Amino acid sequence: MFRLYTGNRLEDLAVLLAKILAVSPPQNPFDDEHILVQNPGMAQWLKMRLAESHSISAGLAFPLPSTFVWHTFKQALADIPSQSEFNKPFLVWRLMRILDARLAEPEFAALAWYLSEDDSQVRRFQLCSSIADIYDQYLVYRPDWIAAWEANHVEDSFLQQHFSEQPWQAILWRDLVADISQQGASLYHRGNLIEALTEACASGSRPSGVPERIFIFGVSSLPPNTLESLRVLADSGWIEVHLFLQNPCRFYWGDVVDKHYLGREIKRQNVKPGLRLEALHLDANPLLASWGRLGRDYIGQLQDIANDELDVFEDYQTADRSGLLQWVQQDVLTLENYGAQQETDIHLSNSRYRHPITADDQSVRVHVCHSPLREVEVLHDQLLDMFERDPQLTPKDIIVMLPDVNTYSPFVRAVFGQAEGRKHIPFALIDQSGGMENPIVEAYLYLLGLGESRFTLSELISVLEVPAVMARFDLSAHELDRIRQWSVEVGIRWGLDEQTAEQHKLPKQVSHTWLNGVRRMLLGYAMGHDHIWQETLSYGDVEGLEAAVAGKLAEFLALIHQAQQTLQQPLQPSGWVQTLYALADDFFLLEEQDTFRELLANQLDALMSEWQHAQFDEVLDQLVLRQLLAPRLQESQGSQRFLAGRVNFCTLMPMRSVPFKVICVLGLNEGDYPRSVAPMGFDLMVGHYRSGDRSRREDDKYLFLEALMSAREVFYLSYVGRSIQDNSEKNPSILLSELLEYLSQSCVFDEDQDLTPESAQQAFLHKVVTEHPLQPFNRLYYQTSKSPTAFYSFNQHWLPALMTKKQDVARDVSPLARFEQGTATLALDEIVRFMSHPTRYFTQRRLKAYLSLKEEQELEDEPFALDGLTGYQLKDALLQAMLKGEEQTFLQRLVLTGVMPYGAFGRLSLAQSQQQCRQLYQVLQGYDLATLPPLEVHLSLGALTLQTWLDMPTATTRLSYRMGDVSANQKMRFWIEHLALCAQGTARQHHLINLLKTGKLLEHEFAILPPNEAQAHLLELTTLLQSGLSQPLPLPAKSADAWCKSYCASKTAEDQDAAWEQALKTYQESSSAFTSSEVEDAYWQRYFPDLTAHKAHFVSLCEQVWLPMHRHLEQAE
Repeated sequence: MFRLYTGNRLEDLAVLLAKILAVSPPQNPFDDEHILVQNPGMAQWLKMRLAESHSISAGLAFPLPSTFVWHTFKQALADIPSQSEFNKPFLVWRLMRILDARLAEPEFAALAWYLSEDDSQVRRFQLCSSIADIYDQYLVYRPDWIAAWEANHVEDSFLQQHFSEQPWQAILWRDLVADISQQGASLYHRGNLIEALTEACASGSRPSGVPERIFIFGVSSLPPNTLESLRVLADSGWIEVHLFLQNPCRFYWGDVVDKHYLGREIKRQNVKPGLRLEALHLDANPLLASWGRLGRDYIGQLQDIANDELDVFEDYQTADRSGLLQWVQQDVLTLENYGAQQETDIHLSNSRYRHPITADDQSVRVHVCHSPLREVEVLHDQLLDMFERDPQLTPKDIIVMLPDVNTYSPFVRAVFGQAEGRKHIPFALIDQSGGMENPIVEAYLYLLGLGESRFTLSELISVLEVPAVMARFDLSAHELDRIRQWSVEVGIRWGLDEQTAEQHKLPKQVSHTWLNGVRRMLLGYAMGHDHIWQETLSYGDVEGLEAAVAGKLAEFLALIHQAQQTLQQPLQPSGWVQTLYALADDFFLLEEQDTFRELLANQLDALMSEWQHAQFDEVLDQLVLRQLLAPRLQESQGSQRFLAGRVNFCTLMPMRSVPFKVICVLGLNEGDYPRSVAPMGFDLMVGHYRSGDRSRREDDKYLFLEALMSAREVFYLSYVGRSIQDNSEKNPSILLSELLEYLSQSCVFDEDQDLTPESAQQAFLHKVVTEHPLQPFNRLYYQTSKSPTAFYSFNQHWLPALMTKKQDVARDVSPLARFEQGTATLALDEIVRFMSHPTRYFTQRRLKAYLSLKEEQELEDEPFALDGLTGYQLKDALLQAMLKGEEQTFLQRLVLTGVMPYGAFGRLSLAQSQQQCRQLYQVLQGYDLATLPPLEVHLSLGALTLQTWLDMPTATTRLSYRMGDVSANQKMRFWIEHLALCAQGTARQHHLINLLKTGKLLEHEFAILPPNEAQAHLLELTTLLQSGLSQPLPLPAKSADAWCKSYCASKTAEDQDAAWEQALKTYQESSSAFTSSEVEDAYWQRYFPDLTAHKAHFVSLCEQVWLPMHRHLEQAE
């Protein structure tokens, strides 16, 4: 007996199942009841429902349908193996072994041509995997084709012509059957077992291992051969089958999509009164018509084989529940198309025919964001609001579905994981890939690809960051930071050694490899910094006990090199198993509770079983092994956390839609959902659809329909509808578009009922769809509003940032108390540091706070050109070497540092730098340079003593020179030093010489000041420094220098407005794409985000300390 129970609510079906189990328990209380489900999530939900009804859930087994059917075959038939020899993994390796013998035949020309382009083993493996996948689909959905191929006889002329399109498929299938037969293995497969099962059921009694009855619950679709097997078992009387199916519609809807189905006999389901059968495909609910093909076909198949049917439909829309969600669910349930009236009656003047919705209804809401991160941030605020409005709502009542949970998992952890206190929402991430759940998986898969790796700096550092790797090499977090710092400073970019570049068909290079970097570290420990030995330049930062850290890095790299050599050698399957175990042991020290070892062992055991079944013993290369293991190790291991009392974030999967109070679907972007899988070019099923055929796109449509019908209180939808780059509009998923179109045509808010249909539709969309700002700290989120669609945020951390601007304008910041220096002596460099960046000096010196952190930049490509900073530093060092007569030694070291680009680019860049340096060098030689002792400055300014030592390159003149423009900070430094010498009566001429990029040479000099005038200027600077230790001063150096340049220029002489305009432009705008503006600096941004509010103070300070410097700086003749 095959009994079918249909209903629109899984809760009702679960109650019905519980009553059947209670009324007719098994005769033997120790026998398990078998309930077939499609996934552990459904099993967990059903256990909880049965426990609520029976006070306990025990004596229940939840096998998968395919597992149960194969188990029944084993019980009923002899010669049934535990696994079919025609399983896809076995077929792959058999095809790898037998395919070559056929490639020369004309029928296989297409495959031979495909492999001729790239006959690598990995390409052959990909081809065999695709062929095995196609055969696996045929076994399930086209068993008649398989039977015709095995009989080598096709009567249907259409099929004969169809098979001739890919003639190799039948031949290769027969080769597979012959290969299995030759090994003496069972020839049973899913395509031919039903006939054998029918004979066994007719000739024998039920085996003891087969249960008397089974229940199938919440399975939205079953393969045709599985369904046929269950029919045979039910018709024979062996098993009583009870199938519980969620049907979204209480009326017959088998022909709502395709009018060619009208001839189908309507059985066992009532026809809706007044519905015209000849127009059924037009008058039915459009959502059901568009999304329901999978369910329509499956329900039709079940009704054809069911002996008895019972339905338990229940209305969604009731007197106390009549929100937007309930109306759309009710329309689907009753096969209504409420939006059709707008299309059929053009004379409608109002919208009162539509379902009325109250203004405060929140049951269906659509949120438009700029990025996946913003989607998660908005969701977090929306869930907190739901918890606040409904005290009965708990985290376990909410599920969040995503097209790809791996894309969203970092954002979920960042938003939900960082929330504290009352804002914390317990959550669980389900269906993550193995690499997202355990970093060892990603590291292991990287190691498997060492044969093709570039060994970039970030790649190997990422491997070292894995805790199991750190434990294996006894590395602490501090030691890893030191390794990262050393690696950056010695110039490691990519390549294990000089052979790496050659493996990638590039010229040999040594300077930026890991081997050269480690040699530099160890040589520096032995010899000190900047020594050359055997064409290696020592790096001296590895000192003392830290040499052990460099040793650990060397050990790690040695094992990497050893693993690379091993993995590059093709091995037989048994050799690969040993190598893969050894690879894990060499690099990972696993904790007892870590599941990676068990995961790896299980997958390698499965591989060995596949190879043994297929008698495959040929050598394999590491690319095949990596492609083979990657999806297996990446399989999710976290399904057991489903329904664990938290908000579940999971992937949109078939039969995952159990009922929840709140169902949220994120990532409904065009192209992302419904998901599409491009069919293979040789798939004969494409274009020849049969009822029951599956497609990823149709599965996703029906899954979305199931999600809609499973939401009990709120259906929350979200997508990325605006570009984060330019705010341009992006389209949502076609499913969301169809849902919004139907809602807007069938429902209307109470206050909009008198509007025309078009106006009411626009008003409806405006209220249901919320477009969120780009940033979470937008002021809209913190403004009071009573509108149900108003923006709001529960994140109070943004409030200070939003209130900063108003506070800066309104408040009068009081300076701190006078800072006591603790000594009467002040180094002249303190004034220089203060004038270069007053706000940074105040923050670090007085507040002991540091607003910017230095981060090591991990570069992965060798230099192809010298950037601005690197080029300047190289030229400056080269010029110093020329002046000291050490140019050749410097050039020898330069080549070994790896700073220069390779080849002709490097030689050309070096030649240009040498030419520019020699031009400036020749000018400097005219100053009679000499090595003189530094000149001491010891100057009393009231109670303060200034002290420093200044270099004297000549006996009579102070000389400052630079390759490029003289910066504002450098000019101020030279001015302060010049003032110090003048103030103590040891004045010297001070010349500034700089060579521009254009090759033009500029010479300036400071006019000599009388001692009392110089002392007055220094006294102003020291007084300003003391003031700057009590409060931040609005005196950015670049902007002040720009103000003075404009103020002193001949065209804009003493024009304060022009000077201020130039200063403000310098402060707010960057001079090039490679530089940032002054206001982007963390310190200036913190204190003076808007310099305009401090214009008067800024101008006053410029006139006080910067303008005198400019007036005394003269161009030399």
